[in-house]
Amino acid sequence: MSPIKLGILMHYYCFPSEYPFQNSKAESDAVIYLLNEGLLIELEKPTEYNAMYKITKRGLMYMEMITSLPLPQSKTVWVNPLTNEVVGEV
Repeated sequence: MSPIKLGILMHYYCFPSEYPFQNSKAESDAVIYLLNEGLLIELEKPTEYNAMYKITKRGLMYMEMITSLPLPQSKTVWVNPLTNEVVGEV
């Protein structure tokens, strides 16, 4: 999923308001993609916060999956360049 799509979905996951940057074709296309994938639904009338879209149950599950991923851990491995033997890890 592209950063634009992920950013829009993250917005509706966190806020009940309208996504503030829907001015470009890329952002409009991203919203269409999210609607077609069933991650957002279009509302019949704006919410009290002027939102025209709402995250779906599928969208919520996707965002909960993403936000539950652990951060990658870095590890230093010391290798003897002559033998390629691992001599230690930190």
